[in-house]
Amino acid sequence: MSSSEHDTKPAGPHALGVAVTMPPATIEMRNPFCPWCGAESAVQTCPSCGQEADDNRIGTVLAGRYEIEKLLGRGGFGKVYLAKDLRLGAPVAVKFLLAEWAARTDLRARFRREAETLIKLSHPGIVIIRDFGEDAGEPFMVMEFVKGKPLVNLIRDKQTGKLQPPERVVGLVEQILAVLEAAHAQGVVHRDMKPDNVMLLDTADHTDHIKVLDFGLALLTETPADERLTATAAVTGTPLYMSPEQCRGRNVGTATDIYALGAMTFEMLSGEPPFLSDNPADLLVSHMHVEAPPIASKPGSPMVAPGLEQVVRRAMAKKPEDRPTAGEMRAMLRAVLAGTDAVTRLERSVDQRIAETALTRDARGLASPGQSFDATAQLPVTPKPAGGDQATVALWGFDFTRTAALQLALAIANIHAVVWREDSPPPTSIGGETVSAVIAAGTGAAARVTAMRASADGKKTPLLVVDLAKADELPALIRAGASDVLLAGAADDGIPKKLQRLLRRGR
Repeated sequence: MSSSEHDTKPAGPHALGVAVTMPPATIEMRNPFCPWCGAESAVQTCPSCGQEADDNRIGTVLAGRYEIEKLLGRGGFGKVYLAKDLRLGAPVAVKFLLAEWAARTDLRARFRREAETLIKLSHPGIVIIRDFGEDAGEPFMVMEFVKGKPLVNLIRDKQTGKLQPPERVVGLVEQILAVLEAAHAQGVVHRDMKPDNVMLLDTADHTDHIKVLDFGLALLTETPADERLTATAAVTGTPLYMSPEQCRGRNVGTATDIYALGAMTFEMLSGEPPFLSDNPADLLVSHMHVEAPPIASKPGSPMVAPGLEQVVRRAMAKKPEDRPTAGEMRAMLRAVLAGTDAVTRLERSVDQRIAETALTRDARGLASPGQSFDATAQLPVTPKPAGGDQATVALWGFDFTRTAALQLALAIANIHAVVWREDSPPPTSIGGETVSAVIAAGTGAAARVTAMRASADGKKTPLLVVDLAKADELPALIRAGASDVLLAGAADDGIPKKLQRLLRRGR
C-alpha cells in the first residue's frame, strides 16, 4: 500500500499488496454478501472491506496510461487505488481527492501541495510520486506501490502477543528519524506521524525497511503565513499522538513530529500509547497538561533501559524547544545502544562506587576512580500555556498513575499542575512557575503537613491533602496545618473546587 489520507482504512485483508484474484469490476450487491471479501453485507459499501458496489473508476484507464484495478483504502479526504501502469507494466498506487472535497479550492491546493512536497523529498524512506494531474475535475497523484504492512501491525507479535525487542524498536525509530531529518531539512513537517502512517516493507532478506506515508497534512515551514493551506487555529492530526502545540492549533513545527514519534516509540515499547481515552478532548488535555507515565507502568510492558526511557521522555517534552531535533534524537538512540549515554554512564558510576565500598582500603586505592556525570534525568517542568490566568499548584507524593489523573482533572478546571518528587516540601517556585498551592498525597500526609508548615516557604501556602485512607486521621492533619482534607474515594472533579476555595481564602 502507498500514501493515503491520515484516517484511511484498508479495503479488507488484501490492501497490503498481497496478490489476489479479483472478481468482475461491475458489482451488484443484491445478495447479503460482499463479492469482494465474502462478508455479509446488504449495503452499497461493504463495511468489512470498504469496497463500493458502484465504484465507476474500477476498470477505467486514467490519463490514457493507468488502469484502475481495485480500491486499496479510503480516508476522510481521499481514496487510494491499485492501478497498472500500462506503459511500464508495473503496479502503482493512485490517490484521488474525494469528489465532495475537490470543489474546495483550499483542499485542492493542499492536495497539489502534497504532490509537490513529495516530489521535493528524495529519500528511500519516502514514497515516490510518479505523476499528478486532474481527471474530470478531480485531482489525482500516482505513487509507487509498496508492499508491506503498517507498523501498527508490528507492535505485538501476532503469534505470541509479545512486544518487539527494544533493539528492533530503536532500529525502526532510527529509520523514521532519518526520513524526518530529510523532510525537516526541506522545511516540511509531516504533522500526522502515527504507526498507521509507517509501512514496514516486504523484503527478500527479511530485514526491516520502512516507508513513511501520507504527507497529506504536511506543512511547509518556510511558506509565508498568508499562503499556508491550514488555518492558524485549525486543529489537525491524530489525538493519540498530537503534540501540545498541535492540540492548541498553533505554532506547529518540526518538533511536532518529534513529539508524535516519541509517543509512537512509547507505544512500540509498552504496547499502548502514553494516553488512552474514548474522549478525544480528554486526549488533547492530557497531551497539553499531563506528564507521560513511565513505560513500565503500562500493563504487561517490560522494563526498558533508563537511557531509552529518557530519550522518549525528552521527545515528549511539553515545550517544543525542550525536544531534540531528528538528528539529535538519532544520536541519543545510538548512544543508548552503545551504552555511552549519560544515564547509563551514571548508573555504571554508581554501581562502581557501590562495589568499591565493599573493598578494603588498599583494594579501593587500586580501583579506577569513579567519574561524575550529569544524568539530565529530570523532565522539564510542564509549562503553563501562554496567556490566561491559570493558577499553578504542586503535586507532592503521588505515583505516576495518580499524578496523571490529578493533572487531567485540574487542567479541565484550568489549573496548571507541576510535579514535585522530592521528600522535602515544594518551594514557592518550580521551574520558573510560582506555586500558589500544594496538593499532598494522603499516604504519609502527617509528616508532609508537619514538614510543610515548618519550612520558611510553606508556612502560609494553601495545602490540600487528598486520598486520605482513614477518616480518624483527619482532625490531626487539620491541627498540624492542613488547609483541607479529602478522603480516598472522593470524586476528582471535587478537588479543583476545594482548591479554588483555598486559593480565595489564601490559606
